[in-house]
Amino acid sequence: GYFCKMLNKLGIAARPMSGVGDILVQLYNHDRSTLIVTFGFARYSKNAVLQLRRLREWGFRIVGITDRHDSPYAALSDYYFFLPVRCFDFVDTYTTGMTLINAVLLNIGRKDPQKLVANLNNYDAIAEDFGLFFYPMRIEEYCDITEGALRLREKLQRYQHGEIVTHN
Repeated sequence: GYFCKMLNKLGIAARPMSGVGDILVQLYNHDRSTLIVTFGFARYSKNAVLQLRRLREWGFRIVGITDRHDSPYAALSDYYFFLPVRCFDFVDTYTTGMTLINAVLLNIGRKDPQKLVANLNNYDAIAEDFGLFFYPMRIEEYCDITEGALRLREKLQRYQHGEIVTHN
């Protein structure tokens, strides 16, 4: 939901899919160059894995986001992101997944900041027309996309070079 909503705000056509068998019905006639981004953590729904297997057989490109290198999502994906999720109670936490999504969105915005600002301003204008928010804002009022993306990029580069140490 959130990832698709944000991609659409950035001008990239995306739609969430869920439901037993519905994904296969919705994608059966889709162009096989469609990129499937799938999230799978912890117990891995049998139905979701079976649908993912079918999408793979049909030739869709798949990017998996999962918590284990040996998860079925990793095995069925062309590429996958390994996001260790450490949860020691009955509440599932997807903080790592949301962090990855936000990093991807910021990097997409960094590629063409002017287009990003134009898309977000267009979205805000539509939201204002429909009265979606109590306090409508323009993107320039609450963030500087270029600076934020550059700071994130610098942090990611420092992390890749071992300059930032994280603790589990």
